[in-house]
Amino acid sequence: MKILLFSQHYPPDIGAHAFRMAALVKALLKKGHQVSAITTEPHRYDMEEKIPFKKYEKDKKLEIYRIKGGKHNDKFWRRPINYIIFMVNSLVFSLKLKNRERYDLVFATSPPITSAVTAVICAFFKKTKFILEVRDLWPDTLVELKIFKNKLIITFLTYIEKLLYKRANSIIAISEDIKNRIISKGVNKDKVVVYTNGLDKEFILENMDIKRKSALRKKYKLPLTKTIISYVGNIGISQALKIMVKAAEKAGEDILFLIVGEGLEKKQLLKMREEKKLSKKIFFLNGMPRNKVVNIYQLSDILFLQLKNLNIFEGAIPSKIFEYLGSGVPIIYGLNGVGGEVLKKSGNGIKIRPESDEDLIEAINIVKNEYDLYIKKAKKGRDFVSKYYLREEIMNDYVKFIESSIK
Repeated sequence: MKILLFSQHYPPDIGAHAFRMAALVKALLKKGHQVSAITTEPHRYDMEEKIPFKKYEKDKKLEIYRIKGGKHNDKFWRRPINYIIFMVNSLVFSLKLKNRERYDLVFATSPPITSAVTAVICAFFKKTKFILEVRDLWPDTLVELKIFKNKLIITFLTYIEKLLYKRANSIIAISEDIKNRIISKGVNKDKVVVYTNGLDKEFILENMDIKRKSALRKKYKLPLTKTIISYVGNIGISQALKIMVKAAEKAGEDILFLIVGEGLEKKQLLKMREEKKLSKKIFFLNGMPRNKVVNIYQLSDILFLQLKNLNIFEGAIPSKIFEYLGSGVPIIYGLNGVGGEVLKKSGNGIKIRPESDEDLIEAINIVKNEYDLYIKKAKKGRDFVSKYYLREEIMNDYVKFIESSIK
């Protein structure tokens, strides 16, 4: 089977989007399929280490084409422009690509929805099947976050969304809630299936000894004796990480908040830290290659994540949940809906109200005072995610579905 895959992000770019596509491609190759992936040059964030890349890679059954794209930085207005640039460039490129060859399938993952637009047009001209993966509902999320308010734009994007659902031979959702929301838009329920995110084996971590933890803290110039509460990932509007700055104001001197990553809200958080003179209580590290992220998990005492308290996030299962669980470190989470249920079932962590800094401080104190108990809970969480959410197994089933859908 020959597959043409469109993905706005792909390793060595960082982020859940890129990691999920890499895992899917790996599973496809393992089954002997050929994949041509069209993506952008690594551009998502300014990372601590620049990763070398090639515009074109070929390795047996995999070809990766990296075309020019704009910088995915902290200026929101640039992003839709970058998405449109990739949509146009990738469409022109794909239509020229091996016109004499037939692809058995065109695949796209969304958001951004623009990548899916390219894929559906390409599938039409190449007269082949089209599978759409939906990781987040656009434009619904953008509307609830009040990023898009113009009714004309919203109406246009809603039309595009419905057209994509109609044209797709199959639709992959990453949670049951997202599946149900898609079906509620008039899509045949037999057309939509669920394959969640999961945990990669290399993120199943052993408990750290004090010597190793101290060495990692020295490496990143972090205090050895403070309790470190870490967030790792996108610093965006959805994550509402002002809660950590507000909590740092109220926390004792023995607590340090660590934020690792890049995103739209980072500059604002840095500004808040300076205005409130919290440089000794909240620390930032730039985005880093994925193989270095394990260091952050291992030097941390507590891991934190949340999403804004919006209905659209009821169906979200942030991919970092699985890595957090695999780390064996206690978790504090401000999640409702499906993501919160996964963590509740795992037995690891304390749930708080999203964006409540008072709840966050209270939860930190509870974990600190009963740390041995919460480490035991974290170990159970690690066993839970290893049993039910190994990415390799999920992706193997995903590939079986793709194979059956194009027969």
